[in-house]
Amino acid sequence: MYTMFQTLTIRDYGPFKGQHTLKLDTPGLVFIKGRNEVEPRLESNGAGKSRLLNALVWCLYGKTSDDLGNTDIRSWDSEAQAYAAINLSQITGDLNQPSIIERTAGPNSLRINGKVCVQEDVDRLLGMSLNVFRQAVFLGQGQPLFHDRDNADKLRFLSDVLGLDRWDNYSDKAKDLATKLDRECYRLSGQLSDGEIR
Repeated sequence: MYTMFQTLTIRDYGPFKGQHTLKLDTPGLVFIKGRNEVEPRLESNGAGKSRLLNALVWCLYGKTSDDLGNTDIRSWDSEAQAYAAINLSQITGDLNQPSIIERTAGPNSLRINGKVCVQEDVDRLLGMSLNVFRQAVFLGQGQPLFHDRDNADKLRFLSDVLGLDRWDNYSDKAKDLATKLDRECYRLSGQLSDGEIR
């Protein structure tokens, strides 16, 4: 299975007023440039290119790649509610499962296909946490890459990617089941020796 992002729609997000849609399913390499209308001498620097792409991360995880949250991404010029929506498809063989993830700030909300949800639902849908997304899909400016991290952080990241915690959970469940079966064995063994079971 793989996930294909199709469109990103933002409204009153950071420096962007009104509603804008970015098409993400264009094949090939895409060059994004901007025009800084506040400081034209800076040309495309400070035009909001990174902020626009970070709307994807914020929509999916409630934080940008540099950990800006809901209060930081709200519109700079108004009290309007910030909004982002991602249209995506999860493709397995011939099966194409479309989904829409929507997030707002001021007031805060998160929805998948129109239903209120929590962050764990989005993580489960995408199959990865914010930490994995920032290392495998969206390499944000100024963020340390895998090889820049210390060994303990690398180990935590690999544990997250490989889902090693689930094996701990499986092990705990297996231990609990083995304990229950042992108790049942002792109980039946006692009944057998007392002649209750023939």
